Amino acid sequence: MNRAIFATCLVMGLFAASPAAWAGRDAPIQNLVDVPVMWMPGVEPSADKLARAVVAVCARLGWVCQIVSPGEIHGRLNLRSHEANVRIPYAADKYSILYESSTNLRYDAENNTIHRNYNNWVLNLQRQINAEVASTP
Repeated sequence: MNRAIFATCLVMGLFAASPAAWAGRDAPIQNLVDVPVMWMPGVEPSADKLARAVVAVCARLGWVCQIVSPGEIHGRLNLRSHEANVRIPYAADKYSILYESSTNLRYDAENNTIHRNYNNWVLNLQRQINAEVASTP
């Protein structure tokens, strides 16, 4: 009986260590392209206001973001040994969040996949940016 339990545990351990077992944790990269900006009624839309909102949201969420040129922000998120880098091109009426590079997130260029947490981080960033501009006077 002990041999059967040992063999079962061994097989399960080998499966858990295989790349196929981890595949469910990866997902296609979700680039958010031309997300419309819904400004609070009465607010004059501007690219500068959007940039300030994006940088403020990044800081609150732990992203390090900086304006690298008019119309483009670079964002970096470091969590433990993981790093995600995005480009955020923007205008007064829209913005995008585009994958740039990563470390320790199992990025697969051939299949355009990455650890699914990356998509969660980017979607959360989008939700918070939308909330920020919707409440900006």
